[in-house]
Amino acid sequence: MTDSDPMFNFVELATYRWIHAEDGGANAITKARIESAVDAAMESRGYQRVESGADLEMAYRVTTSQHRPHSTVNTGWGGGWG
Repeated sequence: MTDSDPMFNFVELATYRWIHAEDGGANAITKARIESAVDAAMESRGYQRVESGADLEMAYRVTTSQHRPHSTVNTGWGGGWG
């Protein structure tokens, strides 16, 4: 999900930095992958990552959920044709 103002003029922004929540929900490997991919996308658009004084601050949260797998395999039990 993305939350932004469609009327905002991003052209005026040149720098960004990551802000991290206490528990962003990601382990170190996932965190590195997310930030590396976003860093590459931002750099390709001309933004520069800085540690302070950024025009844009970014954060993310990772969530997971589990669901029970179910099978649709017919075991052959029950009524049949004929």
